[in-house]
Amino acid sequence: MKNVDGLLQKGVAALQSGRLRDAERCFRQAVEIAPRHFGALNLLTVALTGLERFDEAEAFAEQALRIDASSDATHYNYGTVLKHNNKLEQAIAAFDAALAINPRHAKALNNRGAVHSQLERYEEAIADFDRAIALDRRYGDAYYNKANALAALKRREEAQRAFELALSLNPRHAGAYANLLILFNALGEYNKAVECGRRSLAIEPDSADVLLNLATAELGRSQREAALRWLGDLLAKSPDNILALSMHVEILVRFDRDDEAHIDVERLMTLTPRDTKESVQKESAISTYLLSEGRYEEGIAALDRAIALGGETQDDLRAKRAGVMETFGRQDEARAALDEALALNPTSSSAMTGRAELVKFTADDPTIPAMEALLAPEKGETYASRMVLNFALGKAYLDLGDSPAAFRHLDEGNRMKRAIASYSAAATEKFFAEVAAAFPPALLDRLADQGLRSPAPIFIVGMPRSGTTLIEQILAAHPAVHGAGELRCMRAVVEQIGDFPKGVAALDAGALKRLGQSYLSRVEALAGGKPRVVDKAPGNFINAGLIRLILPDAKIIHARRDPVDTCLSCYTKLFADSLNFTYDLTDLGRYCRDYLKLTDYWRAVLPASHFLEVDYEAVVDDIEAEARRMLEFLDLPWDPACLEFYRVERPVRTASVNQVRQPIYRSSSGRWRKHADALQPLLKTLEIETA
Repeated sequence: MKNVDGLLQKGVAALQSGRLRDAERCFRQAVEIAPRHFGALNLLTVALTGLERFDEAEAFAEQALRIDASSDATHYNYGTVLKHNNKLEQAIAAFDAALAINPRHAKALNNRGAVHSQLERYEEAIADFDRAIALDRRYGDAYYNKANALAALKRREEAQRAFELALSLNPRHAGAYANLLILFNALGEYNKAVECGRRSLAIEPDSADVLLNLATAELGRSQREAALRWLGDLLAKSPDNILALSMHVEILVRFDRDDEAHIDVERLMTLTPRDTKESVQKESAISTYLLSEGRYEEGIAALDRAIALGGETQDDLRAKRAGVMETFGRQDEARAALDEALALNPTSSSAMTGRAELVKFTADDPTIPAMEALLAPEKGETYASRMVLNFALGKAYLDLGDSPAAFRHLDEGNRMKRAIASYSAAATEKFFAEVAAAFPPALLDRLADQGLRSPAPIFIVGMPRSGTTLIEQILAAHPAVHGAGELRCMRAVVEQIGDFPKGVAALDAGALKRLGQSYLSRVEALAGGKPRVVDKAPGNFINAGLIRLILPDAKIIHARRDPVDTCLSCYTKLFADSLNFTYDLTDLGRYCRDYLKLTDYWRAVLPASHFLEVDYEAVVDDIEAEARRMLEFLDLPWDPACLEFYRVERPVRTASVNQVRQPIYRSSSGRWRKHADALQPLLKTLEIETA
């Protein structure tokens, strides 16, 4: 037996120094010499478990138990192997046996808790972790495992404290930082999320999950370029990572970088997913790209394939499908899709909030109390979900005429969005003043008619929610006009100038023509063979002077609306794009005031033949007169189809999608007055007094 003892001593030394293969050889030799040596069998089980040879480890653990079942360590080792072999109920029984012998076996409690977590018995798991921690206050793994169980129960603040305790005991716990990243994303604390992600990568640089979640955090704080960089880092290491490619596509499409997205989609379509999650994300990304290209039927087919696959994102995918139908004017189908989603999951926040824009709420609508219930802390909705729910409830109570309840939710939703949105009202005021100064009358006169001559472009500009979509829809009903929606083409032109607006002073005739051609080449492909094309990006009111220089034959229609009605309408919407000035009433008032000042300047310096102002209220009062006026301005013949604009079948991807699918209605004009008490910060900023 001396030989066996020597082998065991040598094997234990190897085990302690991490030389698992050497340890295995020593323990195996000992077992060969003494097949019923209880200690050798136990130690061989431990070594084989460390080498992840779990089937062999299980067999030797069973041998040890047949020899002597009185040792808590033997039952513990057996439970550990069973856990790895996914024999979870048997593993619990083994840990129970260990604890029956030694109730103070902290590791058995921790591992039994981990198995309960795998079985989604999180309350039982937490009880086990708490018992383990009570036995050993410095048991970092127990804190970590408890944190994960709490996170699964959406008890996120408690989970955060447990992760932080785990890190206080092991500051280099990459997993704790990685899971805190996920947790902070759910809590809407995106700056903290990014910091945790960076710390995790400092310990384990190649974690794909951390890089993906960092991209999500950057999107949460509106840093899309940073999100693309994290994904780029991941794709440089793993070019075939389907989840990274899919997210890359979604971001590129969202910001009109379709040429780059096309390259990713081509690659994505050649890859074979390993699991349901990858399959779903692949089909969803392909759908997003196809829909952006106007390939509606193919896009819906890809989305339907994603839905058919199942998975955790079903609610969101069904809501996305409803949104696509809504975009193309198929509101009845969109409502039916959301009703189906709610039938499958009555607590689906994405289905409830998607439905909010499609219905006129009544007092007995069951989704109102259901949405209110989801805001309760114990429901564990994410920060982003609670934010959307508040906007949806604001809309619901506005429909019911309950102004205090509506603004209770709208104020909270806007506060939440403003907390994660970067915006400076002072910087905007300064920038708008610089834009006006960059286009003095002398420069506009000197460079007049030197840009690219083309009557094709029609620009509709103004504040968001000022009637730009309605005007576009009226014009798009004309057979000579294509409504292209909110394009980002002028943004690309501005980026070519570099230091805008100061760089405008250095432009000559050649540069103006090149910039005009750059814009026109982007929109001509969208015109569908029609001679005129509408670019309805409201923010192009900033670029009216530049449009006049690079496209001297282009026509600009400025949509105006009662400023308080406009701002109120903005305040009720959670925009897909980064209109970060809309989430605070004072910010909104200052932006509107600065916008009015700049558009007053354009009215003074741009020729009336190329800059027309159309009041939303006038369109509502007499659509035919205003439609005729606009067509005359555009040198187009009258066509009565413009009066039935709501019949035009084309995608509308703005917050006004539902309004322009129905005839003119007047209920939006002057509606702010019934909410004057809630709008005092806005009214004060706009210097509007109410009786």
